[in-house]
Parts: sequence; structure tokens; C-alpha cells
Amino acid sequence: MARFSSSGSFTVFSFFVAMYGASRQFIWSGMGTPLFRCQHASATSLVSQPFHPKTISTNSMLHRKQASSTFGTNNLFAIRGGSSLSSSDTTSEDIAIKEEVAPKKIILRQVQLVHRHGDRTPITPMANETFWKDTLPNTNILQNIALGTYIKREEGSARAVHAAGGKGFFGQLTTLGLFQMVDLGSKIREELLKEVPISIEGDKEVKENNKDESAISTPIEIIKQMGCMYQIISNHLFTPEVPLTTETISVCSTDFPRTIQSVQGFLIGLFPDGIPSQSTTYKENDPIHDRIENIIKIDARYTSTMIPDPQPRRSKEQVELEKKLSNRLYILKKEDEMKDFGIRLTQILLKENILGDGYQDVTFGVGEEKEENEMEEFTSTTVTRPLPWSQLSEILKCLAIRELLPSSISTDDQHLVTSHAAWKWFENLRHPRLAYLSMQPMMKRMVENIEEEINSDGNIRLHIFSAHDSTLIGLLSAFRLEQPSEWPEYGSYLKLELYEVLDDDKTDSMEEDEQSLNEERFCKYMVRFSLNSRTLRCFWDVKEGADPLELLPFDRLIDLLQADGIDKVEDNGGTIA
Repeated sequence: MARFSSSGSFTVFSFFVAMYGASRQFIWSGMGTPLFRCQHASATSLVSQPFHPKTISTNSMLHRKQASSTFGTNNLFAIRGGSSLSSSDTTSEDIAIKEEVAPKKIILRQVQLVHRHGDRTPITPMANETFWKDTLPNTNILQNIALGTYIKREEGSARAVHAAGGKGFFGQLTTLGLFQMVDLGSKIREELLKEVPISIEGDKEVKENNKDESAISTPIEIIKQMGCMYQIISNHLFTPEVPLTTETISVCSTDFPRTIQSVQGFLIGLFPDGIPSQSTTYKENDPIHDRIENIIKIDARYTSTMIPDPQPRRSKEQVELEKKLSNRLYILKKEDEMKDFGIRLTQILLKENILGDGYQDVTFGVGEEKEENEMEEFTSTTVTRPLPWSQLSEILKCLAIRELLPSSISTDDQHLVTSHAAWKWFENLRHPRLAYLSMQPMMKRMVENIEEEINSDGNIRLHIFSAHDSTLIGLLSAFRLEQPSEWPEYGSYLKLELYEVLDDDKTDSMEEDEQSLNEERFCKYMVRFSLNSRTLRCFWDVKEGADPLELLPFDRLIDLLQADGIDKVEDNGGTIA
């Protein structure tokens, strides 16, 4: 029997009990045997490795510290190393630099977290519907994770429609995916929550109820760039003075069931004692929600601005540019080299009766959406071109996770498909203009969230966006960040952190106009990006031959975004901001 908090909300404990019962095991629907018992297997590692039927420990689900392996040389997400140093890695040379250059102390002020949803069923219809249906969480679980949340949609508007949303049992969050997101919420809570009281008052560090000032001021991390040194003295967003509550976060999601359910699972991990609200599942857009405290609004009104390939596209220019970029000679040459390989895989999927009715109607992806005359149905003997690489990749990924790949398709084949699909997406979205056209609305919103924090010292410290792999790829490209060599796995997350540069010498006696004050205020802030806790350096505004930046001044980010594209883009019905 599931247990609830005193406020009636669904807790992490009750979630696991409801899923597993007293035996603390669960059955993988469709496999008929208890899953494995593991010690903190991470969400990323779990979905990227084959499963073996074993028992599973619920108190160690889906999260293992992998500092040494997550970004190892053999990992799919190998990224060029950053320039930061932990305090324990400080060398004698660093000490000499510290003596010559006064380090600037910085403290975390805001985090924006964009995560991919958890494991899902294939978007492409598959033949064995019963198997895939049995991988989904039951209705009671979905109702329980929704407690304390409601979905905000435009009143009277139809829900967003996109081919990647799937139909029926396809494209839906699985039980495994739900656990991944609960685990991710717990992980982020650990990263951002600190019990030692520390607060900021004006520009001075205030140490309360702690006489050992050195314990607080000791740098957590030292960053050196462009002749400057920065000491991160606090990387915890929430403290006893600024607690993690439903009032200090905001949640936005694409209007897909799998992303909404993913962030609901994330919130269970973020609030392990339960969301402090009434035990009611609220109807969307009920005005009473705006008057009830502690109800978490999941804003699902911005789907088309949170993915780079909305259907239809937001502008004619993007449609034409995608076609043009996809027809570059080196891309066409690569496609020609991969064609026979793709046809062979498509033939196998058809011959093995893996694909279901309507598989040919699925079309999505930047530069990969099929024309209407390309949607004919093939047989195993009449295949003249492969399925689109994004579609092949997602099918094979879902099969590989469950050890269901046909014997004639190896894991190396599956990885090659995924690598090629990722290569195509990045090659297109690396184009500055396409990156701007596809991601500018979301980038603009993230910048506005920072401006609100700086200008009004807003209450919202953590902004959560529940989205897709394509969202992460689009933002990595648009912000000109170091990029992974392959696809972001289920539960991957991009963080945009806002740091304040502390200045103890500042005085309030200077008389400046409002514009100067605003410019000075923005100069005091730096932003930093990371993917799955690994810092990503930024190539924006970097001179040829210079190292990319780990910390980017916020005022420069604003300038670069404004200069990167025109303010208005022609679209199918006129202009959009």
C-alpha cells in the first residue's frame, strides 16, 4: 500500500513501494522476471547498456557516480577537457598566480536546467504492441506522480501536434524512464541543496551561525581564464536562508505526455518528502491554481519554441535553410556512403516483422523530414532507400536497451546509426543562422530569466525545462558550446548557471544614470554551461587560437545574442519576434 506524506503528496518512498510492493522488486513488464539488483547505476549508463534479468534494489536505483568514466575516451560523450581546477588540484604554479592576481570570488545565484525525458517506447509504431504496452507505468502511478501539479495550457487551444509525439503506446515514458527521472531529481537536489547557512546581503558575504569563516570562504573550485582567476565559494543554490520550495522553482515542459510525466517524476526526486499540497489531481487551467500555495504549475504552452524542429516550422527561412544545408556536397557524399548500410537495416526490420502499421508516416528531425511522396510503404524486397537516420536510430536504441536487436544487427551497427544521426543534426545546427532560427525563442526566454533575477532579485532560483534530445542538441549548437560526439541519452541535462561576482570594494556613493547602473549590474554576472555535470566551454566571442571560455560575462552573452540574428524573422504568416 503506498504511503503518503502528511500533506497527502506522493513521496519517493511511497513511489517505490507502489511500484515494487513489500518485496522491493519489480517485474519488467514483458520479460516476466525480476530485474537486476545494482548499486547506484546511473540513468545514462543504465539505458546505454543491455539489460540482464537480475533483482533490483530500489534504494540504489539508476545513479552511480561515474566521474572517471562518464566522459572517458571510449565514452560516446567524449568532450574536450575544460580549464577548471578543483581546490585539491592546485599546483605551486597556481599558488604563485594567486599571489600575483587577486582572485574574484563568485557565488551561484540561479540555475536553469534543461533535461531530456526518460526512457520511452519507440516513436515509430512497432508490430508487438502488447510488449511495448507492458513497459508503461500503470494508471495509478501516473495519477500519483501528478499530485500537487497541474498543466497550464492556452485556454481553448488544441494540444501541440508533432510526429515525434507518437501514437497510442508509442513515444510514451516507460516505467524505467520514470525511475530515471526520479533519480535525476534526487541527484539535482543533492547538488543544489546545502545545510550550512550562507547568504548574500548586498555585495558582501554574510556568514551566519558559523564561527569558522574559513570553512565557508574556502574556494570550492578555481577557474583561470584570460589572465583572471575566479574562486567559486558557493555552488549551492538553496540554503536554510533560501530554501528549496515550490515557490523558488518554475517548471516548463513541451506538451508531450512523456515530458510532462518525466518532470513529474523529477519533482518526486526533488521533493523526497512530498510536494506540500493537497492530495488532489488538478484540472488544467483551473483559475483556482493561481491562488493555491505550493501547487507546481507545469507550463506546457511553449512546445514549438522548445524544439528546433516544430511542425510546421516557425519560418520559411528555416525550411529553405534546412534543405540547403542538407544538400551540401560533403553531406550528400556521406549519405551516399551510408545508403546501402541503411537499406540493409531497413530490410532487416521489415523482414523480421518488427515495424508496425504506419511506420512510414513517421517523419521528424532537422533536415530529415520526408516529403509526402517519400512516405510510401516498403516491403523487405522493395526497399530503395533507408528509413531516415533519426528514425532508424530511435528504433534501434529502444530495441538494444531491451536486448531485442535482430541477430543480424550488431550493437556496433546500432552505435554507427546513432553516431551518423547525431553527426547530421550537429552539422546542420552548427550553422549559426539555423541555430538562431531554431532556438532563438528559447534562448531569449533563458536570458530573460537571468535578467529578472538580476534586476529584481526574483524568487525563482531554479528553472526546469522538460524537453528532448533535439532541444539539448539545439541549445549546445546555438550557445556555441563544446559538443558531445553522440546523442544525449535519456535523462541527460544541460545546466545554465548564473554566478555573481562579489565586489567588497563597491560603494553606493557613485552617482550614475540608470543605463550605467544596468550595464554595471550585468557586468557583475557570469554564466557557465554543463552537460551531465561536465563543464562545457563556450566558443562564442573567442579569438582564433584562443581557448574557449568556461565563464562568459552575462553582458557579453546579451551582446552576442543580439548581434547573432535580426530581431524579426519572416514566417509563414508574417513576422515573429
